Amino acid sequence: MIRIAITDDTRVIRQSLASKLAATGAVTVCFAAASGKEFLEKMRLLAPAERPATVLMDISMPELNGIDTVCIAKELYPEVNFIMLTAFDEDDKIFDAIRAGASGYLLKDETTERIAEAIIDVENGAPMSPRIARKALKILKAGPVPLSENAATENDLLSVREMEILGHTIDGLNYHQIAELLFISPLTVKKHIRNIYGKLHVNSKLSALKVATKKGWFTR
Repeated sequence: MIRIAITDDTRVIRQSLASKLAATGAVTVCFAAASGKEFLEKMRLLAPAERPATVLMDISMPELNGIDTVCIAKELYPEVNFIMLTAFDEDDKIFDAIRAGASGYLLKDETTERIAEAIIDVENGAPMSPRIARKALKILKAGPVPLSENAATENDLLSVREMEILGHTIDGLNYHQIAELLFISPLTVKKHIRNIYGKLHVNSKLSALKVATKKGWFTR
């Protein structure tokens, strides 16, 4: 099972998330913290093998907010993935979370199954709620590169299928949704995503999105 930690200043949310996620059988909760400061203190006391692989991090917390916590923690524990789990979807929060090193950004109204799926898939991409994905694209397209009429054909890196899958990924669809849409298996989608990242020399959806935006491959 995947080792996780939960950081949220609301006790009920911490307990509910821990209970529901543990019940999926996909994760084990190492610890929960009520603030960024408490999270960093608990991480400091753990041996490397005891640390969580992924952390669900709230943004608005006392003492040390989630974005500042991630910024500090990524320097200390670069191997740990951080998924921002928040009720907010303001543009500045999304941008700050991306800059801090967050691996994903989900809204708190996502289902337990979707959160568990994001924890499992975070190594292969940047899980985001669809609403967040659209906002992230909008942020990164500030001052966009004009789209050439032959933008898609000018791209000699990705195949037509890979471009199609990258577009659906940027739209916020997960592997299973893309698979259903294209009538292929989730494993095939995963392989395509891995090939796309390799060709673009990136390791996350956000990085791939930046490349696609810079090259003007997509409009939204």
